[in-house]
Amino acid sequence: MQNITQQFIDEYFKRPENLRLANSSKYDYGHVLVVAGSYGMLGAAILAAKAALKSGAGVVTCAVPEGIALVAMEHFVEVMVLAVPSKQGKFFDEDSLQFLKLFLMKRQVDVIVLGCGIGRQPETIKFVNRFVNEVKVPMVIDADALFSLSFSRWENNMSDLPVIMTPHEKELQRLLDLTLVNDIKNNRSRFCQKAAKKFSMICVLKGHKTLLSNGSELWQNTTGNTGMATAGTGDVLAGVIAGLFAQNNQKGFFDVAKVAVFLHGKAGDILREKYGERSIIASDLIEALKNV
Repeated sequence: MQNITQQFIDEYFKRPENLRLANSSKYDYGHVLVVAGSYGMLGAAILAAKAALKSGAGVVTCAVPEGIALVAMEHFVEVMVLAVPSKQGKFFDEDSLQFLKLFLMKRQVDVIVLGCGIGRQPETIKFVNRFVNEVKVPMVIDADALFSLSFSRWENNMSDLPVIMTPHEKELQRLLDLTLVNDIKNNRSRFCQKAAKKFSMICVLKGHKTLLSNGSELWQNTTGNTGMATAGTGDVLAGVIAGLFAQNNQKGFFDVAKVAVFLHGKAGDILREKYGERSIIASDLIEALKNV
C-alpha cells in the first residue's frame, strides 16, 4: 500500500497536461455534467456541481428533474441548470434517459457525476441501470446510483472508459452482496481491491484513511478528519474528482482520484484548524478548496 503525499500532489500539478495556459478559454478545461438530485435531496446535486466548478472545471451543467429545476436555479450563478423531463417531475425515470442521451449527442461532455441525491424510487433504479449501460462517457458513480446498481447483477460495460465508484462501507457491502458491513470494515484493503477488479473500475472506499484501488495498486489517503463525517461531504468529493478530471484531458483518472481525495481531506483539515471538527459542514469544504 502506498500513501498519497504532498509531494505526489505537487508533482501532479507540475505536469504539462495540468498547467493552465494563458491562451485558453473555459472550453479548454472541460465540461462536467452532474446528473443528480430528487425531491427533498436537491442539496446533494448542488454540492457536487459547485465542487466541480470550484475545482477548476471550465463548464458545469447540473441536470435535475424538471419539477425542482427552478429551485436549483436559485442556488447557482455560474452553473447551468438542465431541467430533465420525467413522469412526476420529482425524480429521474426512464423518460429522462432519452432526453439526456440527446443532450449528450448535442453537447461535448467530458465527465458525468451520477447519483448524488438521486433517490431510490423503483423508476430511478431502472433509470440508473440503463444510464450506466447506454451512456458511454467517463463517469463518477456515487451514492444512490450505487444503491441502484446493487439491485442488478451489474457488469461494467464501460471497461474501455475511465469510471470511478465512490462507495462508503455500507454501499460496498451491497455491491459485493456481503452479509455484514463489518466484513468490509475489518478488511477494507481487500474489499476495495476486490471491487475494483470485479467492476473493472477505480474504487474509492470512503472513510477513515480513504482507500483507492484500480484492481492492482492500493493507495491510502493521508488527509481528513472526523469532522468530515457529515452529510454531503461525499457529494463534494464526487464533484472534486469530476472537476479535476474534466480539465486534465482525460489522462490518468487514477491519479486524478488520488489528488481529489487528498485535496478534499486537506480542505477538511484547514477547517478543523480554524473552527474545530464538530462545526464542519459539506458546503464549507467547497469554500475551503481555494485555500488548499
